[in-house]
Amino acid sequence: MSGWDGRHHQAAAATAVIGAIPAADALPEVAARVREDLRAHGLARLPSMTEARFVELAGSVGEVGLRTDLVIDPAQAAEERRRRSSEAGRPVVYAPIELGFHTDRPTVDVIGWYCVEQDAEDGAVLLIDTADLGEHFTAEEIAVLGRVELGYFQRNAQTGREEARRAPLVVSGPRGHLLYYAPWLVVQESAAGEAAPLLARFAAYVERKRETALLRIRLERGEALFVDNRRLLHARGNLSPSSRRHIVRLYIACPAAAVGS
Repeated sequence: MSGWDGRHHQAAAATAVIGAIPAADALPEVAARVREDLRAHGLARLPSMTEARFVELAGSVGEVGLRTDLVIDPAQAAEERRRRSSEAGRPVVYAPIELGFHTDRPTVDVIGWYCVEQDAEDGAVLLIDTADLGEHFTAEEIAVLGRVELGYFQRNAQTGREEARRAPLVVSGPRGHLLYYAPWLVVQESAAGEAAPLLARFAAYVERKRETALLRIRLERGEALFVDNRRLLHARGNLSPSSRRHIVRLYIACPAAAVGS
């Protein structure tokens, strides 16, 4: 395991803030409670259900886009690298090495994870809540951070080729501060000048949150987790190359009022 996986930090707190949602509830009621937890806490954890029910529930929370089966598989890792238009230090989800704290691409409002099979030793999702960003940076500083750009890649449905795009690190609006952060994708020329020390402070803020307020959620088989992708950073520690961990990941687009503040 990684030395920073924080397996003991805030485990009880993570359980406390996530309301249990009975699987027997009617689907619209469950979806409404998921959206309520997303607004209040940035995440919602659900007890065991079938994969089909998870997919159906995700479709009630928002519009489901990309589905990915997250497994440790050298062949899939090699194929993913081959298909990429640019590496740019980007990690591969099919490789067993740790994934640092980040959000996924900014077109994704909510990420849904469903546990088909968990790693024998760990496999937890590690989370950092950035809802308090405005308590650590002034409005002027956040505006400067908003001029820092990060790259992201969207695959063209017709050609199958990746198209490179850019988005700001933070956007402020009715939902509060919406983040897009993956340190390996920072566009360096946008992070020069007055932005450089603020970006370093942001990285220190993430590290401090990791040390003091880390949420660690290890899903059991059949459990599901929804997170606000523009609010919570997520990560994963190292896994064994022989790990049987299998997590279904769904990207979900939601109406503006469905998540956030």
